[in-house]
Amino acid sequence: MKSITPTKSLDEGCLFTSQLASLDLRNNNIGDDGALKLSFCLKTNRTLLSLILWATHLSPVGIGHLCNGLMENLTLQHFDVGSNTVGFEGSKYLGELLTSNSTLTTLGIASSEICSDDLIFITHALSTNRTLLRIDLRRNHRLSLKGIQELNAVLEPNTVIQCICFDSQQLIEKAKEGTERHAMQSNIQAIQQTCERNVHNFIRSNSAPKPT
Repeated sequence: MKSITPTKSLDEGCLFTSQLASLDLRNNNIGDDGALKLSFCLKTNRTLLSLILWATHLSPVGIGHLCNGLMENLTLQHFDVGSNTVGFEGSKYLGELLTSNSTLTTLGIASSEICSDDLIFITHALSTNRTLLRIDLRRNHRLSLKGIQELNAVLEPNTVIQCICFDSQQLIEKAKEGTERHAMQSNIQAIQQTCERNVHNFIRSNSAPKPT
């Protein structure tokens, strides 16, 4: 992939056009300065549906810039900032975004150094968010039973979410043998069942004959 430099390409505005629906900048050195420039574009863009910023050297500051831009965006559906340093502050920004945003359907935060204390901000947002369908949490090895339990509790009444991706087997094996491991397994299964239920209900509601 051609390297994208924030100063040159973003200042020239060549990444956003009126026809652009998907922008994949993974493995480029965007950084927090580039994220700030992208955020300005996101505030006014009305065509972009997917933005992938996997491994683009973002810190929580850059995540904050992007979330700020997306607060005013009415179209983006797929947002992936995996393999960046999201952490505690970045999770707070994402939680605030999910609380107010009504267009995002997919959030990618795999390999983003999130622990259970960080995840709570995103988890709380899911108690009111009614558009997010999928979250990718894979390869966040600091997640523990506490975070999975809180996620399960919030998701139980959620009727929209269809997929929570995490390393189920690894989380179970990492938990202490006995009560903790059993609780981890039970909560993961409950989350999976919630997602399966929502998928089933979605298919059923969309396949039902429409009244004439």
